[in-house]
Amino acid sequence: MRLLLYGTVTALEVYEISVLIIRPYIMFTCPELYNTIDYLCAADGVKLECCRQQCLAKTVVPCDDTVFELCCIIMQDSGWDFPYSAREGIDLYINLHREILSLL
Repeated sequence: MRLLLYGTVTALEVYEISVLIIRPYIMFTCPELYNTIDYLCAADGVKLECCRQQCLAKTVVPCDDTVFELCCIIMQDSGWDFPYSAREGIDLYINLHREILSLL
């Protein structure tokens, strides 16, 4: 299965058969067809840019430097590697969370 995006239309290729999925676009552009109101609203460009700046990671360390260093030490002592998938990341987070709580 492969998902391709063509502007506002999404094409989903399943077993060599292309199917166009247009409903999400229509739902946002014509909400009255689905008996709802238009929840989209205009946003101020300055506020949007401020939000983008606040959401960007300032460093490669995803958290507080001390917490990151502690997590690296725990990972090294436990023989854990950095995750390569989302599932591995979740498992690592849960294990690190347990270890840090046990240290407190």
